[in-house]
This record gives sequence, structure tokens and C-alpha cells, in this order.
Amino acid sequence: MTIRKPRPASLQLLTAEAALRRISSSHPKYPFIELDLRKAKAGVKGEKSVAHFLSLINLTDKFVYHNLRLKRDDQHHFELDTLIISPHYLLIIEVKYFSGEWVELREYPNQLTQFTYEQTRRTYEDPILQVKEQRKNLANWLVRRNLPSLPIEYLVIMPNSSCELRFHENYKEYKRVIRLPSLEQNLISFDTFHKRSSGIPKSDINLLDERLLAEHCPPASHGITRYALQEDEIKKGIHCPQCRSIPMIRKKCTWHCPFCDYFSSAKIPGRETLMDYFLLVNDTINNRQVRDFCLVDTPRQARNLLRGLNLEYCGSTKGRVYLLRGLFDLYDLQSEKV
Repeated sequence: MTIRKPRPASLQLLTAEAALRRISSSHPKYPFIELDLRKAKAGVKGEKSVAHFLSLINLTDKFVYHNLRLKRDDQHHFELDTLIISPHYLLIIEVKYFSGEWVELREYPNQLTQFTYEQTRRTYEDPILQVKEQRKNLANWLVRRNLPSLPIEYLVIMPNSSCELRFHENYKEYKRVIRLPSLEQNLISFDTFHKRSSGIPKSDINLLDERLLAEHCPPASHGITRYALQEDEIKKGIHCPQCRSIPMIRKKCTWHCPFCDYFSSAKIPGRETLMDYFLLVNDTINNRQVRDFCLVDTPRQARNLLRGLNLEYCGSTKGRVYLLRGLFDLYDLQSEKV
């Protein structure tokens, strides 16, 4: 099994963290963003566990893609938590990480009910409906590009084994909703069933692989849009890598945090602060915007901060714009806190 597209960092998680760091705790949107962060952490926890499990399975002739985002004909996008391709079939995996005492799936109506430790109930759409919609979108995407047609299987994985999984007696898709340890056996079963057909040659798999990677569209993440914030509500200044307070104060060639007395080189806090700008405001930045957001005094200081990050840019010296996407692409997954 070959991991062709590794799991990236979670934009939702990082954007929520950046927003909470840079708005007042009394802001009316603060509780909503805290909830968004909790949801993001649950999603990351589930996706991490599935990605790790798949990396350990020794099954040949399969490519794995995590967090694919592809464009539909109507210019909207559809996202796949995990896609596995083999010569005989495709498999879409949707990951749902729920905490609480138990969750129950019902077919009429199509819903999932979560019973929390606080003795409250929450209802959600049946994840099987979601993964079936993804299957339809993927099938249309393949047809529109004249790519090889293969059967598309689907599974929903509930990786939190401490939350009991229940099925109402009318729920017919119970075999498609599984725990993580059952995944390998399900893959073996799909292999056995679909190997009755001839499958597609390696050249077609390589073609499909090439198109999937080429047409993946990374999502944009502008927190001021996601959370309906005003730019003047965002706290400005270099934030401290140690205690996350804002702003740090520049002292000669270092940055000093007056809140925890931490000292740091210019490179590290500058990188993390510009990452906040990417997550909350825009994916490009110029010298003037660096001075404004980071609270640095001169164009030279802003240039030095940018130069140390080796960012791609476009334009001449005066009109130069730096591309901040590279900060996210190089983000260390080990830094994700869930």
C-alpha cells in the first residue's frame, strides 16, 4: 500500500486556534470558534488514527490519498477523507470521531444521535448519506474526464472505541459503519469480491493517480470570512511561541515577550505570526502589510523577516507580493494539538 497523498495539517483546526489567539475572549463569536476548534480536534484525532492504521497495513497494489478536494461540474468542490484505489475497485472512507456514551444510527429518519456524558442528545445527518453523495460526485468526476470506470465501495469509520456504537433495528447499512480494527478485514473482503473482474492495467492506475494529484484543490482558509470577523478586530503584533501572548517587543536582533519573559530569534515568531495572517486574512502579503500586521517599524525590518522565511514571491522589488501558502505546506504535523 502506497501513500500517494499524506494527510495535511487541518486548516480548520489551525484557523480556529489563530482566531482564538487574536480576538478578545469577550468577542461574541468566541464561544462559536471554541466549538469549531473542538470539532476540528475530534476530526483530526479520527483522521490521524485512520492514516496511521493504513500506514501499517501490508496490502499491495493500492494507492492511498488523504483529504482530497476535487471540483464538481458546478464549480463547487467535494472532499474525501480517504480514497483508496486498486486495480479492481475504489474505496471511499469517511471518518467520524464522536465522543460521549453512545451514538445510534437510524434509517427513518436518516440521522445519527449522539448521547453525551452530560446527558444531552445531539442529532446529525447519517454519515452514510454523506459518503454516498461523495461516491456519486467521484463517479461523475471520473466520467467527465474519461477516466477508467471502477466499482466504488464506501465505508464510515468510527474510530473512538470508548463511545458505544448502536444501530436501530431499521438501519440496513450497519455493515458499512465499522470500527478501525475491522478495516483490514473489510479491505480483504473487497479484494476477494472484486477480483472476479479483470480490473484495469497499471497504466490506467497511473493515469488516475496523476489526475487526482493534479486536480486536488487545497481549500482557502480566511478566518475573517469563516467567522464573519472584521479585520480591525484581529489583534496585531508578533505572538509569543511560548505563551501565545501578543505582542512581543523587538530588542535588537531578538524578540522579547513581556508576559512570560521569553526571548526568541526573529525567524520563529515571525513565521508563526505570518501563518496567522495566512489563516485569518489572506494568502499573500506585501511589505507594508507585514509592517502593519507584525507591528515592525521599517521596510528593512519587514524585508529581513520575510527573507528569513524563503517564501515564493511575484512582482518587482516595490510591488513584490509574497505567497504565504508555503508556510502551511511546510507545517509540522507533530505540532497539531488534539
